[in-house]
Amino acid sequence: MTHTTTKIHVPVTEFKQIEQAIKSSGVKYYPFRRKPDGYQIEFEPQHHPLVVYLLLKYDVIRNYAQTD
Repeated sequence: MTHTTTKIHVPVTEFKQIEQAIKSSGVKYYPFRRKPDGYQIEFEPQHHPLVVYLLLKYDVIRNYAQTD
């Protein structure tokens, strides 16, 4: 089975708001990674308005497929 994950970069100043929105939305995400200038958030895109918003607003680091 193949699924796609996406990594975005969120600045420190906006992280708490985005973290709360992701956790309450039901979007599948992985542990957040702290970087010197912000946070790296990895999640599995779904047909969800929050995912679309995040992809448009923040820098996408990588979009790749994983095979189970």
